[in-house]
Amino acid sequence: MEIVSYSSSKGAISVGVNFNPMYRHKIFKYERIKEFCAFKIREAAEIYGKKYQFKLDEIGFDIDHTHVLVTFGPNTKLSDIIKNLKEHSARALFKTFPWLRGYDETNILGKGRKQKLFTKGRFWSGGYYFESYGRKTFQSHKEYVANQGKQHRMERSQTRLNSFIAA
Repeated sequence: MEIVSYSSSKGAISVGVNFNPMYRHKIFKYERIKEFCAFKIREAAEIYGKKYQFKLDEIGFDIDHTHVLVTFGPNTKLSDIIKNLKEHSARALFKTFPWLRGYDETNILGKGRKQKLFTKGRFWSGGYYFESYGRKTFQSHKEYVANQGKQHRMERSQTRLNSFIAA
């Protein structure tokens, strides 16, 4: 994670986000869709990253959901980032794989040929799970905050003691 300077602050917010396709379909076991979706999410990060001031650090897939790690600044909303990644990739997926809007004719989900895929025109479900990460772990940061000032007081008293001994 890279620390960035902003107009009146310095830092970075890193968040891991998981989101899944509608109905939690196991669509990413189909390698072409998984690779294409990863490409389009990266492309969306390049297109919208400057405007919304974020960086896509990593992307990964399980058979029924996607993981992304994004870093952004204090003036950026996580919901805007996720909205752009989802919209851009979904639009491209439906354009490239139009059969996703119908039935599973190739039986890639393994639930039969009459299984509906994304018939309502939405690829991604509306929600997502997020968790923040930092250069320090939560527990070490919690201890640092709790001990704020104690270390400084100890160093000052140590300095006074050393100057007394040196005299």
